[in-house]
Amino acid sequence: MGIPPQVIEIIEEGGPVIEEEAASAWEAMVTEWAVLAPKVEAAGEAIETEGEEIAAEVEAEGETILNEIEEGLGEGEVDAVTTECEPTAASVLENSEFNGVEADRVLAGSSDRIAVIGRSMSDAVEPYAEGLQEEGYNVETFSNSQISRSAQDEWESLKELYGGRIPEDVIPETQMFQENEAWAQKLVDEGYTVVDVDNPGEQGASQFYEMEKTTIFGSGGE
Repeated sequence: MGIPPQVIEIIEEGGPVIEEEAASAWEAMVTEWAVLAPKVEAAGEAIETEGEEIAAEVEAEGETILNEIEEGLGEGEVDAVTTECEPTAASVLENSEFNGVEADRVLAGSSDRIAVIGRSMSDAVEPYAEGLQEEGYNVETFSNSQISRSAQDEWESLKELYGGRIPEDVIPETQMFQENEAWAQKLVDEGYTVVDVDNPGEQGASQFYEMEKTTIFGSGGE
């Protein structure tokens, strides 16, 4: 079934009208865009400019805050603020273990020097200290250069005098004990970080160790 002649005639007569209307609509759109385009471009430039201004304000505000911090804290303290979140030696060594010996407690210090105390030099203090040294720590124990030759000679003489075991009431009067006490006090005075490895071998009480704990950790030493 074909298109009726009447319909074909209407389409042919209306074609020019439709074409003219389409062209008119297109021209209107072009004209409208010509008006809108500069506005869109101007709005984009305004947003970009505003963003640059905000960025400049934020940067300036940051510099102002930093200057206020520097002025308020004083010289050298700004670095302390920026590094305050770095782990301290005490926090790293808490519950640490070296060569089978565990840290029982740690006294935080103000320097990079570390001292180790405990019951038994050979079974506890020295093995732990050696592990620390292997990790690069600056470690000190009450041994070797910390003990004078005269103190060592006196100690050996007293052991010989008392048959190998120096009486407890004599020990506090010995040069060895007094040098140990002075060393323990030095750790406190000079801000050492002190690691106490306690008594892993459950040996009998030691006047030297008890004195160190009291001097370093306070009354009772516990």
